Amino acid sequence: MASVQNATRCAGMGASFGMAFLGSEELLNVFIGAPLRAGELVQILPFYVLVPAVMGAILGAIGFQGIAAAIWIWGGFTLWLSVGPAAEILTSAGLPGVLGVVVAAVAVFASVILMLFLSRDRDELRWGFLAAGWVVVLFGGAVQQRLADSTSFVSIGLNLGLLLMGVAISLGVAKALGHRQPRAGVMAALFGMLVWLGRVTLAPTMVEPIPAPDPATTQSTQPSILLLVVSGLRADHMGFFGASAENTPALDELAARSITYDQAQSAAPSRLPALASIFTGQLPSSHGLTPENPSLSPSARTLAEYLQAKGYSTGAILADPSVSVTTGLNQGFRHFDARPGLSHRPLLLTTLNLINAPVLLTRNRRPAATVVTEAQSFLSIQGQTPFFLVVQLADLLPPYDGPAELLGDQDVVDIEGRYTAKLQSLDADIQRLIDATPKGTWIIVTSDHGLALAEREGRYPNQPRAPGVYFGDTMYQEQLRVPLVFFKPRNLKPYTALRPARAYDILPTVLKIIQERALEGMDGELLHEVIGSAPEEDLVDVLVSEANSVGEPMRAVRSGPWKLIEGPEGDELYNLIMDPGETMNLVSQSPDIARELSYFLPGRQRPAGAPKFSLDETTRRRLDGEEGLVPADGAALPLPEGEATPPTTTPGAPGTLPPPSGL
Repeated sequence: MASVQNATRCAGMGASFGMAFLGSEELLNVFIGAPLRAGELVQILPFYVLVPAVMGAILGAIGFQGIAAAIWIWGGFTLWLSVGPAAEILTSAGLPGVLGVVVAAVAVFASVILMLFLSRDRDELRWGFLAAGWVVVLFGGAVQQRLADSTSFVSIGLNLGLLLMGVAISLGVAKALGHRQPRAGVMAALFGMLVWLGRVTLAPTMVEPIPAPDPATTQSTQPSILLLVVSGLRADHMGFFGASAENTPALDELAARSITYDQAQSAAPSRLPALASIFTGQLPSSHGLTPENPSLSPSARTLAEYLQAKGYSTGAILADPSVSVTTGLNQGFRHFDARPGLSHRPLLLTTLNLINAPVLLTRNRRPAATVVTEAQSFLSIQGQTPFFLVVQLADLLPPYDGPAELLGDQDVVDIEGRYTAKLQSLDADIQRLIDATPKGTWIIVTSDHGLALAEREGRYPNQPRAPGVYFGDTMYQEQLRVPLVFFKPRNLKPYTALRPARAYDILPTVLKIIQERALEGMDGELLHEVIGSAPEEDLVDVLVSEANSVGEPMRAVRSGPWKLIEGPEGDELYNLIMDPGETMNLVSQSPDIARELSYFLPGRQRPAGAPKFSLDETTRRRLDGEEGLVPADGAALPLPEGEATPPTTTPGAPGTLPPPSGL
């Protein structure tokens, strides 16, 4: 009976510590502008209460009590919370996610044991160590959250500074306590009351509220514009582009009444640079926003700024919290809402996130249902005022959660199936958004980038992501090809353009729609099919994409079916008609083509006297069998579907080629 009572007392003590720790974490989140909202507190509070309570119950049941139990509960809970930030540093340095967690756990556990052992005869010093450890964990987690690179000199310097501060706190607390032995329960209660009082008091003053949507105030003949960006949407998974009609019925119905581009390409395979390119009409090298430098160049001007100057009510409702005001992508938006699903990344769940444990999976983004509901509210009050609204949905990004009947067995890794199930669910929310859009509105649908769904897994660095799902890593078509749909409300003849287009062509095209001139320095070009004009004579269909989110910078340039990738592992050349899967690197076989494509990259210039090389003529000759096609290493060509024996080809002789297919 006594052991049960002791276990109950220790469990209550642990729960008090959990409440106090969450309160102190929340106090810090108030200062960095990202506290939890009431509903989010309800989601996360049980984790912070139950984990230390279970620790306390176990310790109490085996005989720990009083000050000893408090020390080990505090130390054990701090251990749990500190493993995540420490593991993030290790994974940033190149360790795989699970291995990083294991190494971090061993290191942190050894540190806690060492501290408690060195102070075994001085309880006041133990309290000092524990208090300092918690402060270092708390501020260290904030450092990891605010800095993109955990291994940068700035990050390492800040963490070393925190360790020195921890030593000072340890000695200060020990000296203040002297030989007095404070009661653990009272300490937890006072600590929790203090931090929660600070959190409640400061929250309204430290967090800048999101402006309410502008109500209708003016009338104009200018058309309203809705830009829907579906992150991770692959064009080859839309029914309109050849996939199952069950995948995207709402998007397919819209595309059937629109001008669509079958071969649209993103400016980058990662979210922030790609969105910045859509907003500015520029490549990442021009607008300056990259994962390493997440802020727009001061000279960049967004589409929202152009439209706001024309009297538009501008709004952006985004699911992805990384698209924050610090990126500069809010320029020109009166209403800019990029709140996450949970307003910060709780330390308690950081470790679970690194090992892909399914706990509060979407805490870092808002689901489509929530985003669409808020978009409906914005649309409902615009009246006759022309509006420009950007809606970004992020449900197609991993990890995937949802009803079991849609996603299937969670123990079976079926990335393609889960992605498709999520897409079908998302399409229903997109239908709600389309239905709420006022008549007479231009609707533009695209994606910031695609996703690799288990393609080429050997080509990717070891990142702590959902198994089989990758983006931001390579320049292959599964990550670069995106849908591009323009719905014109009146007098539009549906049309599917097979020529290549770019997502960053949206800005100059929209400016033409509203009869506004763009500033100099645009990398995007007018999509003449959208406005029904004839193309300019000097129009060159050249697509350029850039990436530097993982490893060394990479660039890709495409003209017609030919595509060149320049990266740290060497150049790659593909013909997307004959090799849509990008499996045969022809750079050594066709150096003239690679050289010709390289002249189109930003900063490159054709040398004086260099002969021009006809890319279209080379493709025609190979398709007609006048010129052979073999991989550079002499390996056999991939089999066309249904072919029983490998086709044979030799350089300079006709051969059997895979049939042309959607690129």
